Amino acid sequence: MKCPVWLEQINLTVTDLSNALRVGFDGNQVTSTWLGDQEVDIRVVLDEQFRDIDKLNTTKIYTPDGHPVPLSRLATVEQIQIPRLIKHYNGEREVTVSAALSDEKISPLALSNELLAALDGQYSSNVTIDVGGEAESTNETMSGFMVVFPAAMVAIYFVLAVMFNSLLQPLLVMAVIPFAILASLMALVVHMQPMSLFGLIGVLGMTGVVVNNSLVLINRINELRQEGVAVLEAVTQAAVSRLRPIVMTSLTTVAGLLPLAYGLGGTDVYMGPMSLTLGYGSLFSLPVVLIVIPTMYALFFSRSQNE
Repeated sequence: MKCPVWLEQINLTVTDLSNALRVGFDGNQVTSTWLGDQEVDIRVVLDEQFRDIDKLNTTKIYTPDGHPVPLSRLATVEQIQIPRLIKHYNGEREVTVSAALSDEKISPLALSNELLAALDGQYSSNVTIDVGGEAESTNETMSGFMVVFPAAMVAIYFVLAVMFNSLLQPLLVMAVIPFAILASLMALVVHMQPMSLFGLIGVLGMTGVVVNNSLVLINRINELRQEGVAVLEAVTQAAVSRLRPIVMTSLTTVAGLLPLAYGLGGTDVYMGPMSLTLGYGSLFSLPVVLIVIPTMYALFFSRSQNE
């Protein structure tokens, strides 16, 4: 509402105009009464037909000496739309849009990526879009995972080095990890699943399973060598004796994870990717544990009965 400069000449202020308009549209409390144990305000309000924006210019504003003046002589009325709340983030105006997932088959991270791709180029250069909520938390956790995972691998190596009293044998045990990770990632690609936090957790859990299989095999080879068995014979006997436990452990793990991975009995958007990475990583690492690891052990230690 824009007021002329000469408004003060008739002893009126912008506050007088706003009060008069508020009384005209919202009414004025004149008294109150009690209904039972509750106090109820009684307001005097204009009829609905007079509480219209078109009638606003004819609304009478009374001066201090009692003379009615139409609003059209005192101010110019414009109808505009303004936000009820102006929020700022890092000193910039911001608008927050929040929503909840209605489809359990899609993850927040995948949905945010799809939304950003759809909005690309649809807004001006002075507008920026920041994704928050669960998608932001997932991105932050995945960034931290890239730092924690190598640290965990280093920790596993030193633990195995102390246990085997060797610097080479821990590398043999952990040689299965790259193959298992590749199998896990390929499982996500084949099933068209995006990489997510829970998928990475499945990869981390899978590394523990496959390392355990390699550890069991190499530990048995070392036991046979301590009994005086030749390297090649120890490798062969250990591979044969540990074939059934390793295969059964991996197959039972995969069989238990398949219903969750494929949503048999109910789909879970979080546990599904984790089951895929854990199950297929364990399954396709079996040939590496049973063939590649014994072959590498025989290659490195066949020339000597001791390290």
